[in-house]
Amino acid sequence: MKQHGCIFLIGIALFGCDAPKAPGLDLSFLRASGRTGACSAQGTALTTHELRWLQLTMDGVDGRAVDILTPSSLDTHRLDLDEIPIGEGWTLTVNGYRNTPEAQAGKAWWRATAVEVATRADAILELDLLFSRPNQPDCARGGPDRGVAFATLTPLPDGRALLAGGISEITASDACEGCRQGEASRASWIYNPQSSTFQRTGDLPMPQAGHQAVLMDDGRVLVVGGARRLTLGGAWPVAAEPGDLLEAAALWDPRTGQWAQVLGAPPRLHHSLHRVGRTELIVAGGVDATGEATSELVRLEMVNGELLGSESRTVDMGCARAGHRGLQEGNEIILFGGEVCGEPQGPQRFRAGQITELSPSSWDASANTFFGGHGRLADGSWALLGGLTRTADGFRAPTRSSSYLYMPSDNRLLRAPRLPEEAAVLYPAVLSVEGGQTVILTGGFRDLTLTTPSATVVRYDDRTEESRRTMPVLKDPDGQVLELSRARGGTAFALVGDHIVFAGGLINCLECPGGQGSSTLTELYLPEGGR
Repeated sequence: MKQHGCIFLIGIALFGCDAPKAPGLDLSFLRASGRTGACSAQGTALTTHELRWLQLTMDGVDGRAVDILTPSSLDTHRLDLDEIPIGEGWTLTVNGYRNTPEAQAGKAWWRATAVEVATRADAILELDLLFSRPNQPDCARGGPDRGVAFATLTPLPDGRALLAGGISEITASDACEGCRQGEASRASWIYNPQSSTFQRTGDLPMPQAGHQAVLMDDGRVLVVGGARRLTLGGAWPVAAEPGDLLEAAALWDPRTGQWAQVLGAPPRLHHSLHRVGRTELIVAGGVDATGEATSELVRLEMVNGELLGSESRTVDMGCARAGHRGLQEGNEIILFGGEVCGEPQGPQRFRAGQITELSPSSWDASANTFFGGHGRLADGSWALLGGLTRTADGFRAPTRSSSYLYMPSDNRLLRAPRLPEEAAVLYPAVLSVEGGQTVILTGGFRDLTLTTPSATVVRYDDRTEESRRTMPVLKDPDGQVLELSRARGGTAFALVGDHIVFAGGLINCLECPGGQGSSTLTELYLPEGGR
């Protein structure tokens, strides 16, 4: 029987008194959201065997003030703890264990964290904590109020994240056999990691999907490229008519929650976008207004809310790129894969306005992958996972061998362990966590037509022998295979606070026009070792 993770809500009251040496900790309610079929916001009672032991820690500016492990009492939901400190800025963590060996080994079954907690005498503090299962996909409490796919999710300096654009309405298309058309949305939302919910913010100036987003130095978010509508399942798995490509960018201001249109952006799809320094933007490759992949790398400067550039600030990469990956380290960007030319040359480095061919000795055309994902490892190398390869006859379906390790320090490219068959996908969600020791891959599509989404979660751990031999499918502590609650691809994803957030995506839907729809589903992944 497949087991699922759950999201827990926990209410906590801290009681102060005239002599605040022994305030009480009251677990006033504890419930789990259901995971039957799809995520549910409704809670169910937590059974006693899941939380037999609770561990409370409180960390402040001077270090850890409280670290106590005690049997739980789910009948009274109350713990009596001595000398809980009074003060500001606490990070409060509650770990839950099923049994004594797990508690002794520190292998939490559930975990919840709250930051910037204030405890005061003669006051009752109520906290609504998000309780998640470490190393397992869990349901968020509430997704966006409409489905989105091929949107962007950008972490903000204040700990929240901005979900912007994407396609919502999907219908059958006569552009090609089996094609679908997705209409882009203007909607955007703010994700709050403390409540695990989305709230609408200002609308984009125009419908936008398939774009790229970047956080500016001043906390604003810039989105560049994309289109008013996308065609799914054609010669390019995701495409747009040249007339639908957007020639304007959009800039979101966190102070007002509103977007402003920004002129001067090149029309692009399948491009990469990076910020270098405070104000310089790098737009590399992509499909341009002619409908063809371009070899241009465009340098833009954000000045007084306008993007400025010139021909002298455009660099020719030599080989056109689209659907590639941009690996950034400080002010250096490495462009990997996505080469659309007769003889792909391998990665390129962009630094100080110049392009340098890297051409690692182990490079061959099979590493020229498109629409994959990447995550940085602790040793400075990159895991490049998933995606397609391209031949003279067009794209080839994803294969298990689309898995590489690239070492920029000495320009080496190595084969990583083969992916599980069900995780050989394009458009996966890939992120590194636990200080770069672990890379997570999930979701994506197993075919070129984007009609077979995946729910598989792969966890590559650079510290284990198992990961060096094979990319292991995620399992729970009891050895059960774990998946997303629904197969989907084209999700928006980011590391937000302690969790990886997977929002929306394209799902198969029998009752939907064209057989597919955009999902409102949002799921979380809490890594054991944190960010």
